[in-house]
Amino acid sequence: MKILPTIIITSLFAVSCGSFKAERVDANKSDEKGLSITDNWMSADTTQAVTDIIKQTQADALLKVKPFFNTYIEEHLSDLHLD
Repeated sequence: MKILPTIIITSLFAVSCGSFKAERVDANKSDEKGLSITDNWMSADTTQAVTDIIKQTQADALLKVKPFFNTYIEEHLSDLHLD
């Protein structure tokens, strides 16, 4: 019974590697491709960092504004509360 999982795993590995195509390129093309990949990674990292900063800024702003609204509501609409 141990042979069946081994065959399945080996088959999946062979299929996933089947689409890989190695090709020989010169140094300039290799550098260009490497820089392109690095640029894509940096762009994705920057986008994620900016998204995280915006979320944190919005959360901080909400925490600062919430007490103001609670006070206002308590003074003007005593039966409502923002929680």
